[in-house]
Amino acid sequence: MVIEEPARVRPGRRQYAYNLFRNRLRLKLPCAVPAERPVPGFLGPEQWSFEQVLGRSEAALPGFRDRAASVGVRLNGFNLLQAPRPKGWS
Repeated sequence: MVIEEPARVRPGRRQYAYNLFRNRLRLKLPCAVPAERPVPGFLGPEQWSFEQVLGRSEAALPGFRDRAASVGVRLNGFNLLQAPRPKGWS
């Protein structure tokens, strides 16, 4: 396993653009995967749906924490957002 060091992120610009997915059965369980990385196998279309792309310079959706996402990606290759569904993530 390769553990990457987190890059310094300029204010207003996150380290990655993210593909955001939502669990079909547990709507309060979104997952963020860097757009430049392969989608993990557990994010199959039967249980997960693609929501949107969150660009590197776009404002974060409410509840999305850039630092937590980059740490999750560094350790796992993706980040499960284990908080209640934020507003804006209908």
